[in-house]
Amino acid sequence: MEKIKSKIQKLLALATSDNEHEASLALLNAKKLANKHGLSIDEIKQKDESDIIFESLDGCKVSRIKAVEILHTCLCELFSCKAIISVATKPNRNGRYVRQTELKVYGLPEDVAIVKTTFDSIRDFLNRKTKEYAKGYSHLTGNRKKEVRFSYMYGLVDTIIKEARTLFKKEEEVSNTTAIIRLKDQLVQKRVNQLFPNAKCKSLKGDKVNRHYFNGLEDGNDYRFQKELS
Repeated sequence: MEKIKSKIQKLLALATSDNEHEASLALLNAKKLANKHGLSIDEIKQKDESDIIFESLDGCKVSRIKAVEILHTCLCELFSCKAIISVATKPNRNGRYVRQTELKVYGLPEDVAIVKTTFDSIRDFLNRKTKEYAKGYSHLTGNRKKEVRFSYMYGLVDTIIKEARTLFKKEEEVSNTTAIIRLKDQLVQKRVNQLFPNAKCKSLKGDKVNRHYFNGLEDGNDYRFQKELS
């Protein structure tokens, strides 16, 4: 029965096509298949929408790091989730009020779990590589030291995300999952719009592009998705 529901979901995704003939035909076939097996299209939609959850990524209630925010946003995009970045002024352990960033993930449970696992793996890699790289610039202090770390991390993230997008594009072509991914994207977006009707989309820009960034681009090739996540 799950295979039948999956077929119906793919047809419903095709029913959103800009091609009116293709969309009408897909919707008609979805209804026929649902009626044949005693299923309700509305129930399938409602079930998927109600399954959408949100979770905060652990350890992210920190000062803003652009590279980490870009990583969070891109991973959500790849795994059919929606990224929400909230910034608020809250008291820290010492009672001082500071601006803190919380990265949230909205999506179906299995997709959210993958985003969290992947994010944790890449974040550990980023922290390890950046710490090693910064040792060569221990003589720097203040903003100059931050610029080295953040620009290098930005380069690492750019390379990792580029590889991730290449891998997922190949996977989509092999497994022909484009339709189901499109449907999940629509369901998640609809739920997020309900929860955050006034939310604004904002393009994220990385840190300064300099030689540290380009060094990060090269070192980012050290991360391998299959190896790190196995």
